[in-house]
Amino acid sequence: MNLKHHVAEWRVALRLWFRRFSNILRGKKFYLVPKDPLFSEFGWSLFHSFVNWGDLLLREGAEKLFNIKSMSRDYYGAVFGGTVLSEEYFSPVEASVDKRPALFVSCGARTHDSLSRIPTNLEIHGVRGFLSSKVIPNSQAVGDPGMLFPVLFDVAPKTTKHFKHLWIPHFTQKALPSGNRYEIHSTLLPRGNSAQSLAKTISSASFVLTGSLHVGIIAYSTGTPFAFSMEKNKEGEFKYLDFASFHNLKLEFKNDFGDAIDWYIHEESMNRELSISDYDVYSKSLSKYLKISEKELLSKIGEYCKVRNIVHARKLNMLRNLEPGEFF
Repeated sequence: MNLKHHVAEWRVALRLWFRRFSNILRGKKFYLVPKDPLFSEFGWSLFHSFVNWGDLLLREGAEKLFNIKSMSRDYYGAVFGGTVLSEEYFSPVEASVDKRPALFVSCGARTHDSLSRIPTNLEIHGVRGFLSSKVIPNSQAVGDPGMLFPVLFDVAPKTTKHFKHLWIPHFTQKALPSGNRYEIHSTLLPRGNSAQSLAKTISSASFVLTGSLHVGIIAYSTGTPFAFSMEKNKEGEFKYLDFASFHNLKLEFKNDFGDAIDWYIHEESMNRELSISDYDVYSKSLSKYLKISEKELLSKIGEYCKVRNIVHARKLNMLRNLEPGEFF
């Protein structure tokens, strides 16, 4: 191996070290990476060219809601949401020699299979839904933290004058729905982007068909009608049904817009108004780390709910007033 190759390797190593050190200073290393004894961002790392939007949304939401610096004095690492309640994510926790515990906040399980063990140095503060609470003994379902993102980042529910429908696949999906009058958006964002932009796009739509859990969650939060698609989706249905269980939704998975819209119009559970309890999605055991008071947060949620429900009613009426064949 020649000197030039060695120099190139050292440059890459130094660049990665600098990014890692910079993220530590900015408080962005307070996340778990599976099979890595170090704690850093959960999911698609900031070191990748593309970041998974759902993971990015959860990270940004946690930083907005909680005082991470204060939390990191009590915990050596944390994951805020995500489908991580499984043996593979517990192994780096068990390998740690740090005296502080790790923290899992509002996370979800992958399957119905009960977990036989929970690391003694892991604290689970709430799980995403009632299916996950059956997997984790003595756990409380508190909802998915993605519901709070539009409230925290002022992603206003928007009424649309013209019908605008979006297809946002999970990154494992290759199939497209039938028809051609829709926008396509990816959940893989170039590094350095914020999650807010796609959230605003979802909020301004009339209908969203998606294979991404958190795209559906943002749609639900902002009052945008939506349906989940499992066409060639490698994720499995559990996490979607887990989210639905918390909000008492009766999901059906659809693979084209026509079927999805028809189902949404007639499914009563999708058409109800939301309340503060739908957004109050963090364990009260973490209240001391909130950046704002609970009273202020609940007041903000309450005002958001009112606007959301008005916008949702208007979008639902728009769907119901479509003429046969008008959609495509």
